[in-house]
Amino acid sequence: MPTWKPASAVFAGGTEQIKALVGARVRNRVHLGSVPLFDPIHNTHATIGLSPNTINFIANPVGANLLIAISPLPGPAPTSLAQLQRTGHFRVVVVNEPTFKHQFEVERA
Repeated sequence: MPTWKPASAVFAGGTEQIKALVGARVRNRVHLGSVPLFDPIHNTHATIGLSPNTINFIANPVGANLLIAISPLPGPAPTSLAQLQRTGHFRVVVVNEPTFKHQFEVERA
């Protein structure tokens, strides 16, 4: 049975550890307001808020930050990053390492 562990318990930091966690289900423990959306083409500086316990997926590292894919659609959360990508309906947010370590949990089998 999978369990949720604080991100700080499974993530020390750095690009290689982010790469090792790509595809992992994560959830934020608290409301996060004004989380920047990843927009490398238009660089709009748009932000969104994340409700507590929103299921997300680690998508990639970008510099010292993590890209986290989220589904904007209501209903049950996808079971994998690949499933979320196949829907074509997802957003990617940028989260820095300290915020990830202190505000997120990682699902571990």
